[in-house]
Amino acid sequence: MSTAQIATGGVPYVTTGKAPPNPRPVPVYRDTWVKRTYQVSKTVATGTQASLKANELGPTVAGDIGFVDKITVWGLNPGSGLSAALNQSTVTDSGLSDPITVKDFGSATSLPGVTFKVPLGHAKAVDLHDVTVLATADPAITTALLTNNSFVFQVTLWVSI
Repeated sequence: MSTAQIATGGVPYVTTGKAPPNPRPVPVYRDTWVKRTYQVSKTVATGTQASLKANELGPTVAGDIGFVDKITVWGLNPGSGLSAALNQSTVTDSGLSDPITVKDFGSATSLPGVTFKVPLGHAKAVDLHDVTVLATADPAITTALLTNNSFVFQVTLWVSI
């Protein structure tokens, strides 16, 4: 017996019956919102700022728009710290255009990192196909020993599926 016959029953005959009085509601495609986390790694030349753009989250992003829940940034170069900025006018409805900049220097046992959490209900729709810059990263300390700087961005979004 084939797998298809097992899945559909031993004898797959079509049956008929009375239709319901009215059609049932059918949900619109992409009416369900889920929280997903995406990760982007960046290596840039020293003196160049690493920018996370909305369209760089990869082909796995569901939907055409997303609402940012949080963005976490880590600096991967030991001893150089991290200076990260969130473009709040891009991801929040605060109406403020100044970026929020935070510096962290890590410790002997942890990478320098910072999390930007968007208040619930104040996220702004972000076009996930656009080149809009969501966040940026630089080393907090410039050192002549490094020719490249590496960063990891993790973005947690509400996306429609």
